[in-house]
Amino acid sequence: MLRLHEKVTGSYQDQHGVTHDYAANDADLLSWVHLAFADSFLATALAWGTPIPGGADAYVREWAVAGELMGVQDPPRSYNEMRAHLDAFDVDGVLERSARTEEVVRFLKRPPLFPVLRAGYPVLFDGAVGTLTPRHRELLGLRSPHVGPVPLPTRPATAVMLAGIGALLGAEPAAAKAARARRARLGIVDPEDSR
Repeated sequence: MLRLHEKVTGSYQDQHGVTHDYAANDADLLSWVHLAFADSFLATALAWGTPIPGGADAYVREWAVAGELMGVQDPPRSYNEMRAHLDAFDVDGVLERSARTEEVVRFLKRPPLFPVLRAGYPVLFDGAVGTLTPRHRELLGLRSPHVGPVPLPTRPATAVMLAGIGALLGAEPAAAKAARARRARLGIVDPEDSR
């Protein structure tokens, strides 16, 4: 995976107007991507998933293993450590809202979906925005749906939408079935199958 990142290079300006060159395999970027994934998946799991065995700390500890496999040095092992690492990126001036950020947010708000998928997408988008910290919403220029100053609850509507999608996909999504088939072809025994 790290070889795929070798071609990803560029430059950016931080909050202080200083230009920095970057490569996707830079230690700081690997750490940021790892933290952003862990934080977003954890927030989603806490909002709409089943209880996590061991709680948020166990989740972050397990993600640390994945981070190390991707080359992340000393990934956080607890929820509080993860939050502190994420906050440090902001305090250090690394996170910045730019024209490129605006472009990405516009795309995420209105992606080119098939018409049948467009109707429910805003519910999922609003649910995702609701899982962000207030600071990250501010950095992205996003607000949760609201009536005047009163924010509207997004989690119940998103839960209904996710349940509907789950019912359509079935007990085991096609991607999971395909992964199981690949593992079988490679001779990898699935722990669930050996019970």
